[in-house]
Amino acid sequence: MLTLQKLFVLLLLIGAIASCSDDKKNPVNPTPTDTTGISGNQEGTLKAGTYRVTGDIVVPEGKTWTLEAGVTLLFQGDGQTVATSPEVRVLGTFRSLGTKDKPVVLTVPSNLATIENYDRGYWGGIQGFETSPEMTIKWTKITHVGGPAGPNSYVGVYEDGDPRYAVVYNNVNGNVVIEDSYISGTADDAVRFLGGKCSFSRNIVEMQGSSGGECVNIKSGVVGVIAYNLFIGAATNGAKTSNSGGSTVQCNVDIYNNTFVNCGYRRTKAGRGGSINIEAGARGQIYNNLIVNCRYGLRLVSGSDLPDTANTKYGNNFFYGSFPSLVADFLAATPGSVSVQQASDVMSQTPGANDPMFVNYNVMAFTEDQLRTSFSPFAGINTYSSYNFRLKTGSPAIGKGKTNFTPALTSIPNGTIEGPSADIGCYSTDGKGLKY
Repeated sequence: MLTLQKLFVLLLLIGAIASCSDDKKNPVNPTPTDTTGISGNQEGTLKAGTYRVTGDIVVPEGKTWTLEAGVTLLFQGDGQTVATSPEVRVLGTFRSLGTKDKPVVLTVPSNLATIENYDRGYWGGIQGFETSPEMTIKWTKITHVGGPAGPNSYVGVYEDGDPRYAVVYNNVNGNVVIEDSYISGTADDAVRFLGGKCSFSRNIVEMQGSSGGECVNIKSGVVGVIAYNLFIGAATNGAKTSNSGGSTVQCNVDIYNNTFVNCGYRRTKAGRGGSINIEAGARGQIYNNLIVNCRYGLRLVSGSDLPDTANTKYGNNFFYGSFPSLVADFLAATPGSVSVQQASDVMSQTPGANDPMFVNYNVMAFTEDQLRTSFSPFAGINTYSSYNFRLKTGSPAIGKGKTNFTPALTSIPNGTIEGPSADIGCYSTDGKGLKY
């Protein structure tokens, strides 16, 4: 017979079992300090606080790991080998859900997070594999990524010794959202998508790439948008799309209402590096982009790497150059591009004409030599916080955008895709766009 005392003991045992089960789902101390170290398999919700990442983190297939607002991960890496540059390996679902007031921060200890170390690559980034159904990154700051890959780090993506990218996603049937986030200090590409539906929207990417790589590099198998982003000082391009990769799903990515400032100067090969690059059978709609003092302007590659020109539409883009050499390459004609000026473009053959009138950034702040020889024409990481790239009243970019087109992707789970604005660039007077 079950006595009251036995019933009480039984309830205690049930409670203990439930508690153990919860601990397995949330294996990390809920009241962390900066001495709390984590590595290995993770699932459940990581509570706000600071954690040291002491080895590779794995999100197992079929599991979900969520970083709540206020989480800081300090990766304990030296960037020397794959074994000493930990990564987040995502086989399941990964969600980093910061807020504007409480972002998630993925970085390295403060003594390493310096401008001099912008391209050292101390850790291995977030690597989303083919089994990952979803990756959602919101209000998240990611810095100092690019630790070398090993011989079997991610077959088909890296060769042994290649710098790893800050974020990779590779499921043609999945969804990847990176919105309202900040990425800086990467050794090569900041983001590479190899499959899936994507929203890369309202982000800032600066100080990307040592001598090459793109802020956003998208291959075949991807359908989505690159919209309302600010790209500052990219090594090569801010945005690049290509249908290379072998997927049966054509790369169809729209690039609209972005701002590109001082990009392309660390990629020295002629014709490479500047702002937007479309190639190898990719298609998309390219409108309302503000391109300022970039080494090259819009480039639709000619020859064997020709994009799907029949289905690639562009116009209403704004080109500004402070110097004659930049004006001459607004459409990258010399290096082999089939892009041509559109009647709707804002473009002048006079250097310094059509100043876009940023609220707090002087487009003549740097000489041509400084742009072409400095590893960055800016003060360093967090440049966006020192300047204001919104448009002043009276800017020639206001009201010059195209709105009568529908993006290739208009909605995505856990994301917010905004349609085009009547203003050119990543900030618009109607309230759309970048929130930083």
